This record gives sequence, C-alpha cells and structure tokens, in this order.
Amino acid sequence: MKRPWHQNKIAWKLIKVLVLFSSLITLITTGVQLLSEYDRDLSTIEKNFQLVERSYLDSISENVWQADVGRLNLQVTGIAELPDFRYVVVRDQNDVVLASAGLQAHQQFIHKVYPLSYTFRDQHLAIGKLEVVASLAAVYERIWDRVGLILVANAIKTFLVGSFMFGVVYWLLTRHLGDMAAFARRLDFTATPEPLTLVRKPFSGQPDELDQLAEALNEMQVKLYKSYDQLNRFNRELENRVLQRTQELTIEAEERRWTAERLGQSEARLRDIVDAGSDWVWEMDSDLRFTYLNGKGLPLGEDSRQNIIGQRRQDITSDDCTSEAWRAHLDTLENHRAFRDFEYKILSEEGNERDFRISGKPIFDKTGDFIGYRGVGTDITQEHEVERTIAKVQQDLAVMSSAIQQNPSMIFITDRNGDITYVNEKFTDVTGYTLNDVLGRNPRLLKSPDTIAQVHNEMWKRLNSGKAWRGELKDVRKDGTTFWAYATIAPVKNECGEITHFVATHEDITARKAGEIRLREATKQAKLGSRAKSELMANMSHELRTPLNAIIGFSDSILSSVFGPLGHDRYESYVRDIYNSGHHLLDLINDILDVSAIEAGKMELRPEPLDIIDLVKESMKLIQHRADAAGVTVDLHIDNDIPGFLGDERRIKQILLNLLSNAVKFTPERGQVTLRVQHGSDGGLCFEVEDTGIGMDKKGIETALSQFGQVDSTLARKYEGTGLGLPLTKSLVEAHGGFLEIHSRLGHGTTVMVQFPSQRSIDLVPQAHEAQVKSPDQNAGGELAVVSGDHVDKKIPIVH
Repeated sequence: MKRPWHQNKIAWKLIKVLVLFSSLITLITTGVQLLSEYDRDLSTIEKNFQLVERSYLDSISENVWQADVGRLNLQVTGIAELPDFRYVVVRDQNDVVLASAGLQAHQQFIHKVYPLSYTFRDQHLAIGKLEVVASLAAVYERIWDRVGLILVANAIKTFLVGSFMFGVVYWLLTRHLGDMAAFARRLDFTATPEPLTLVRKPFSGQPDELDQLAEALNEMQVKLYKSYDQLNRFNRELENRVLQRTQELTIEAEERRWTAERLGQSEARLRDIVDAGSDWVWEMDSDLRFTYLNGKGLPLGEDSRQNIIGQRRQDITSDDCTSEAWRAHLDTLENHRAFRDFEYKILSEEGNERDFRISGKPIFDKTGDFIGYRGVGTDITQEHEVERTIAKVQQDLAVMSSAIQQNPSMIFITDRNGDITYVNEKFTDVTGYTLNDVLGRNPRLLKSPDTIAQVHNEMWKRLNSGKAWRGELKDVRKDGTTFWAYATIAPVKNECGEITHFVATHEDITARKAGEIRLREATKQAKLGSRAKSELMANMSHELRTPLNAIIGFSDSILSSVFGPLGHDRYESYVRDIYNSGHHLLDLINDILDVSAIEAGKMELRPEPLDIIDLVKESMKLIQHRADAAGVTVDLHIDNDIPGFLGDERRIKQILLNLLSNAVKFTPERGQVTLRVQHGSDGGLCFEVEDTGIGMDKKGIETALSQFGQVDSTLARKYEGTGLGLPLTKSLVEAHGGFLEIHSRLGHGTTVMVQFPSQRSIDLVPQAHEAQVKSPDQNAGGELAVVSGDHVDKKIPIVH
C-alpha cells in the first residue's frame, strides 16, 4: 500500500514551520504566565513578612525583655507556619538563640532580620533580633508543575493541528503535484503524446491554479513535440555543415601546428635567455593581477609562484601603499603607461624583507584595447645591503676620524719603521709640532734626556712582539719645555697578523704628577704629626691620671665623712659635684689615652682565665642603675655550657660596659635592651647587644665607628660623650683577635655583635679566691692605703 506521507514533502515542511511557530508562541506565553505567577508568590511572601513586622515584632520584643521563652516558642512556631516560611529564630543582644522553629534553608531563600528593641524608662534599648527565612523551593516547585502542564497541553494541540494540516495539504495539493511530476517524466518524443488529466473528486469546486498548471503542461507538451521535429531537421543540416568545416579545419590545423612549432622554438630560446640571466619575467592582466612569472630570483622563492599568481603588486608588498612613490606608480598603471626601475619591498615567509626593482610596458590587442602589462624584475636586496654596508663603514670611518682628531689626548700614528704618518690637533696643541713638522720623522724627537734608555728599549721590545705598552714618559715640547704623559702604544696588524703601523696615545698628566708630589709630601707630614700626637698622649698617661685619682679619692673621703661630718650642707653638694666631674673626666681621659695607646702600638693586653658569666653579671649590675633611671628594661640571655675565656678582664668589661651604656643611652623610655651571651659560629664566644632605640642608617653607622664621631640625634644628646666609645670598643675587640658588626635601621633599633675566635675559649679549673674584698657597708671605718700601678703612686684615701 502506498504511503503518501513519505512523499508529502511540502506538507512536512508546513508542519515543521507550524510546530516551530506554535512552540515559540507557547514559550512566550508560558514565560509571561510563569513570571506573573512568580511575582504573585513573591508578593504573598512579602505580605507575610509585613504581617510579621506588624503583628509579631512588638510582642516578641516584650517577651524577650521579660525572658518568657515559652511564649517566644509559641510565637516563632506561629510565624514558621505561615506559607513558605522555613526558619524563624530569636536571638538576644549577645547573639544567643532564645527560641527557634523550622529548619534552616541553605539555598533559594529570602532572609530578613528585624532588630528587637524595648523602651525602658524613656530609653530605647536594643535587646536582640528576629531572623525570618522564607524558602523559595515551594514557589519553584509550583512553577515547574505549571510548566509541565502547559507544555503537555500545547504539545497535544500542536500534534492535532499538524496532523490535520498534513492531510489537507496532501489531499488538495501534493498528490496532484506528484501526478504532474510523473507526467513530465513520461515525456517521450518517439511515442504518441498523452494529455495530463487531474482527478480532483469532491471538494474541488471551481477550476483553480492546479487546473491552470495542468492545462499549461499540456500546451508545453505540444510545443515540445513541434520543437523536436524542427531540431531533427536542423541537426541534419548541421551535420552536413560540420563535415564541410572539418575538412577546412584539418587544413588550418596543419598550418597552426607548423606555426606552434616555430613559436615553441622561439619561447624556448627566450626561456633559456631568461634562465641564464638574473632577472625574472612577469605578466599582468587587464585587472593588474599577475598571470605569469618565470626566471631566477622570483619574489618569495620558486615555491611561491602559484601563491603570487592572481594577486596584485600592492597585495604582496610590505611597503606603505599610501606613500607618494606608490601613488605615482599606481597612477602609471591605471593610465597604462610604461615605467622603469620602480623599487618596492616584499616580506618573505621567514619574515625578512627583500628589495626588488621592476620595469614594464603595457600590452594592447589588435583593436587597441588594454590587456595587461609585461616586464622584468630583479632582486636587489644584496645590492642595497652592500650600499648600506658601505654607507655604515663610511659613517664609522668619519666618526672614528672625528674621535681621533677631537680626542682630548694627543694621538699619532707611525709606520712599521717608526716614522710618523699622522698626528691629531691635540698633538700640535701640546707639543707645538704641526703635521708638516713631524711627518716622516721618528717620535724620538719628543724624547727627554731625563728618560733612561732602558725604558725605550723595553717599550720597543714589547711592541715588536705584538703587545701593547703602557707607562709614564717625560716628553719635550718644540720650545724645549718638558711635560709628563701617560703613554699607550699598540701595534696595528693586517689580516695576516703582520704589524703594519703603531698607534700611540699620550695623555698630559703634568698636573696630576705635581698633585701626587704634593700629596706624598702632605701625607708624610700628616703621618709625622699623628705619630707625635700619639706618642705625646701615651707618655702623658701617668701625669694625667695621678691627680685625677687624688681628686676622686679625697672627694670620696669627704663624702664618706671619714674624719667627721661636714660643717655645712652646701659643702657636701660641692664635693659631690667635684666627685662626679672627676669621674667623668677620668673616663674621658681614659678613653683618649686608650685610643692613643692603640695608635702608638703601646697598649698591652694582660690575658688571664676569666669566668665570663660572672663578668657579664657584674657588668649588668653596673649598668642597671642607669637603665632604671632612663626607664629602660635590661634583659640577659646566656647559652648553656659557656666556656671560660682567656683575655684581659678590664678590657672585656670595658667592651661590655661601652656597648650596654650606648644601648641604654640611645633607647627611649619604656624601651628594652637585651644582652645575649652565646656560642659563635666557629665555636668561640659571642656577645650580642640588641636595643629598641633610635637606630641608625648606613651613614650613621660609619659616623659612630669613626673617632670623635657622634650620631646627631635629639635623644643622643641626652648624655655627654666624646664619640670614642665604639671606635675604642672595636679596637679592643680586634686586639683580642675578634671582630665587631653593627646591624641597624633608622627608627627600629640597633644590634651590635662581638665575636671572639675559638682560640680564646678555655676550660676553667675552680680555684679558691685568695682574698675577699669587702663592700663599703661591711666596715664603717676608713683607712689610708697606698695604691701603686700605672695610674697612681701616692697615698689615696680608700673607703671600705
């Protein structure tokens, strides 16, 4: 059984359009309806939120104030039962949950927070908050249910309408079109023609377009049969004419074959000529597009021939076609004029630009119509590169010539035999000789009698071996005066390595030599003065310290009332000032004398086994009173197993006190100073003093390490100082074989590290003290003691 729907293509197309259009309308109307439903659901939720704010907020605030948890639970449960409300919670001011109902929603929800307040004694108090979460899951579920219902209904409607339309289109249209197609396929000019008859049956009514089309097809069939008879008659006549023309063409073809052979020979000769040359031949059509390329040096190489065919010249160039030269060339082409030596660039596949020069002339047919261009082209890339190289060399030569001519040093060139061939202007300015004066002469005319012959012999020996010579020479000017010059003489070699010339550069250093002489003399005098100062200060040690010890000793006796109380309070104040000033002066002179002794090389260390921990603790006690007065905290950290130390006890204590006093002095109130006693990197002893003081920059560190140098700071001027502390400390550390490092940042404090070599570390053997020293409060009395040593040799009152 024939199934009409398989051939009913028009009906299928109409159904597809109908389904698409119906689906589009369905989607639009469904979207509008769903959006309206969604807005209505959201409006309902918002009204419920307003209901909560209007009806529940005040009563919940009052129950929170009264801490009525039972009523709060009833209220939040009532709110949670409102449509689409998922979770309700009441929290107090500390975010503690007082009551809650429902489950928290983690997605698709609306969250609102209502602050709870209560008016108490005319004060508006914040007592907590109410959080309400409405879930949108039910809203989305209702929307999807409506979407499914609407889509199913529209799908059924679309199916029914499509089926009806399919049947109508087939019955009224497509089955008749099939009959017409079968009628057209049955046409056979060898058989008797049969007319087309359509069976319309019921619903046909009056004749329509299909009946008119059937009538037109019958008329066309009659005309086609008549045309077929005429075509047969014309075909017989044409066969006769073709036979006659074939005989004529045979004769003409023989003539053309002979002509083609002659043309081929001529073309072969031309091709051989082109291949033998360095140019390439090109042709363009009337649209100025390449139609032919042949020869050597083709643009972009032999493999790119087919890529260029069909393109215009401006399509393959890398030039700016809007330039004046290109506009003139394009105007020449458009006006069909001949041209010569037009140059342009082409970018190769490797990204390199190549230069080409072309010439061409227009081609016209027999009627005078323009049919294209024909010409030759040449790759001139290497030619341009040579021109650029020559220009660069000429420019470099000009620069080198100017550099030599304008050089601030005198330059002259000699040949292999040493005869002068060139001098620059500076040579004339310095020596007084012009080029004509020295041309062809030997440079020995500049030789001074003061220069020994050995200098020139060594110079020529080195030059003849192919090496450059440098040194100072004393030369003679034309007027007989002398000058010092720093000479650089080098051989010039050719490609074979043979010496052809010598180039000499003489820099006038007369002023520098005079300055060096003056500097040496001044340095000599400065060293003599420094040595005299150091020797004087070292020799004055005994004379300066003795009276100061006497002043301090007697002042101490008076302050201690050794011989009875003083007569008046002001005397005691005066004596205290004398005592403090004497100590300060003694410290100052001690530092100066220590520095002088170090410079004079007369300071001797008295090494002995030391218990570093006891020494450090004693130093901390001495510095503690100054730290307390300045409001600075001092901490001490000592590593385990610190060994003994072989060193000068007085100098080691001096190092610690200088570093600690500096750290306290430059640390503001409520700052901190930390002393760390630890093992060094090589196993030796290491002190590290860290403070939170004013710090220093790099320049400040250099100043602090120089003698009498002080960091200029407001805080630093709180205490007097000579600027000798750190330089003296550094010298004492280095005298023990160690080194001192300072790490500091301005405004961030300073860390000073002192490290001694491991050779200074020893194992201590416990020994009993030979004597016990009493503190001042152990004995109320006093006595006179004889103190001897480097500093004093008189009877000084000593307080016990």
